[in-house]
Amino acid sequence: MDAELEEARKNLKEIRKKIAGVSHDRETLHAYQMREMALLDFISAMNNAFRKGEQRGIAIGKQRAEQRRIAMIISKMNRKGFSVEKISDCMDIPVEEVVKILKEQTI
Repeated sequence: MDAELEEARKNLKEIRKKIAGVSHDRETLHAYQMREMALLDFISAMNNAFRKGEQRGIAIGKQRAEQRRIAMIISKMNRKGFSVEKISDCMDIPVEEVVKILKEQTI
């Protein structure tokens, strides 16, 4: 993605240079301006996609961190002798989920 974005930015600079040189020919100028607009749209779309991907990645990371934190608490409670039912009650998590998490901890 970075290479595509860099190439688009490079092309945009070249287009802008050419626009200055062909300003007397309306058709050619219009063609260069349309290409410039297309490149600007592409760069904008890529930047937006990057930001959305980054935000999604952060959200997924936070969710996984929370899941690991819960798993660590459940594991610690289990080591301290809490029953699965008591852990389920304290953590507001179904018994089946507590059992699943504890099984994953032993793998």
